[in-house]
Amino acid sequence: NGIFCIREGRADVMETKAFLRSKPDCVHATQSGPMLVIDGALHPRFLRDSDSRYIRNGVGTSKDGTRVVFVISENPVNFHSFGSYFRDRLQLPNALYFDGNVSRLRAPALGRDDAGFAPLGPIIGVVE
Repeated sequence: NGIFCIREGRADVMETKAFLRSKPDCVHATQSGPMLVIDGALHPRFLRDSDSRYIRNGVGTSKDGTRVVFVISENPVNFHSFGSYFRDRLQLPNALYFDGNVSRLRAPALGRDDAGFAPLGPIIGVVE
């Protein structure tokens, strides 16, 4: 599993053991798992043809910690496809899965407003 760590001037997704070794000074952090991409490599246990498919959400970060990308799938996907999107399309060396069954997004400008008050996992908000 891994940690999404926000600290002064940067944000990182780190595998839990690496996080414990480096002990970064996080202002905000959340733990989840599994890691999707670890130092540029897709998680080794993901199966390309897995039939475990859900709407999934996660977060990836750039190596320099200046770019954070949150992703939610529009359709059910397996871990292999979801992790590959972070690694291959977004070119992010580290990515963390947040959740599948409770994935929601409210972004009316993007045409997405997942209604309802079902149980939720981590809540991330961006304020300008």
